[in-house]
Amino acid sequence: MKSIITLLCTILFIYTGVFQCAFSQQINKQQDDKINVFDAQTAPSDSIVQLLEVIKEECRDAEKSHDFAQNISSLLKLGSLYQNQYRYDLALEAYFNALKLSDSIQNKEKKAGVLHEIGAVYLVVRNLEMAQEYLLQAFVIKKQLTDKKSLAATINSLALTYWLKGKLDTALDYLLQTLSLEEQINNVNGIARCYNNIGIVYHEKKQYENALIYLNKALEINKLKNDTWSTAETLNNIGENYISQQNYSGAQQVLTEAQSIAKKINALVLLSDNYRYFSRLYKKIQKHQLALNYYELFVELEDSLFSRNKLAIINELKSSFDIEKKENAIQLQNKKIELLEEKKKLDRLQKLILAGILFFILLIGAIIFNHQKKINKRNKLLIEKDCEIKKAQQKLVENERNEKERLQQELEQKNKFLIDFALYIGMKNELLVKVKNELKKIARQDSNNKELRSLVHQMNNNLRYNSELIDFQRNVEKVNIDFIQKLTSQFPDLTENDKQLAVFLRLNFSSKEISDFRAVSIKAIEMSRYRLRKRFNLDKNDSLTLFLQNL
Repeated sequence: MKSIITLLCTILFIYTGVFQCAFSQQINKQQDDKINVFDAQTAPSDSIVQLLEVIKEECRDAEKSHDFAQNISSLLKLGSLYQNQYRYDLALEAYFNALKLSDSIQNKEKKAGVLHEIGAVYLVVRNLEMAQEYLLQAFVIKKQLTDKKSLAATINSLALTYWLKGKLDTALDYLLQTLSLEEQINNVNGIARCYNNIGIVYHEKKQYENALIYLNKALEINKLKNDTWSTAETLNNIGENYISQQNYSGAQQVLTEAQSIAKKINALVLLSDNYRYFSRLYKKIQKHQLALNYYELFVELEDSLFSRNKLAIINELKSSFDIEKKENAIQLQNKKIELLEEKKKLDRLQKLILAGILFFILLIGAIIFNHQKKINKRNKLLIEKDCEIKKAQQKLVENERNEKERLQQELEQKNKFLIDFALYIGMKNELLVKVKNELKKIARQDSNNKELRSLVHQMNNNLRYNSELIDFQRNVEKVNIDFIQKLTSQFPDLTENDKQLAVFLRLNFSSKEISDFRAVSIKAIEMSRYRLRKRFNLDKNDSLTLFLQNL
């Protein structure tokens, strides 16, 4: 039993790492979308040092001449060279310096390219959050530009981040967008790359037939282009697909072909993945020694590429293999007894698992029930509070409405009283005018009657300076203070007489009533009305009274 569990853990470890390497190949392969330096793995060390000095000199010259665009290009080449040597810290340093320069010159195209490269480095070192952050920034900028090829490369890298996070549907959606762009510009290399990546995602989604369709499309294009690197990569992925479908003979055939191509072109990354796939294949067909041998080759090559220490994993796999050989010998001698014991253990384990699941379901159900009960209680309280608030609001609105109606009624009553009082004053003035006119006639007939002329003069003064009229005007202003303030704010040039006339007109007094009230002629009132219409800029067809009432 111990050996089986150990073996399963080992297989699981191999399986979970397989597809990460598959997509890692895509990151390393996308050099056609980056600045082409050279293969840092195969180039002589003297050539690398020499090229580094050349690029650094380019950076220094561009900095001296303040040629920011050239400096950015040189920093991108420097970062790409460091990245090919797996010196990611130095690569990021170069890229971030380029990013500062692109911000200073506000060049969107340069900035988008730098953001993409930074995201690609973080993607290689599996810092997925940072990778997504910078790739999304590049994606936003590139959508505003016209370079569809560059946009497709960024979307493809974003797809890799979502794939590595296990968000396969999102990754697939981004890859299909990339494929659409590559087809629009007829970029055969990009189309083949998309087919390969889509096949890998479908494989992880366990849709093996769909995966194989896209992988075969990619293989066909790569062979037509005589792209040996991509051909070997796709053959590796097809081999992995065959392993998952238990087509072990087919897997062995394509993996052998991929290995032959990778060795010819010295593609160490492809050889590393090929050895891993072979290890898994031989593990599946019970050839454990060959599986171990290939896994050791894989670890050795991985160490040389990425400086990763896999010695503990190799020892664990080897120990697992030795233990399994010994236990197989014991199982041959005690096969029947072992089978019965295993069956009993499995039955007990199943019962324990079933009981654990049942307990877990009941526990979760109880938690959900209690949580829902609390939510319902809280919602009930919230509803009650809401009802109370609504009632209070309705009561407040009703009180405000009642208060408004009361004030309106009070205003109407006051205005009614003022109107009645104004009519009274008007009637009194009208009577006084008639009496005055009669006295004037008598005074003209008896020119020597000084007392009569004095009485006429007193009546004229009384009509002009009537204390009742003054009190009335003050009360009118108090009652209609809001109207007068609004009138003054909109028409600041109005005189006091204009304002008083406007108030009388708003109260619907006629010109005759106003003339009686103010003890002036109707013609004078009509002239005042005419001047008021001019101040309000009213058309001859507009009603002055209606205008004032609507103000």
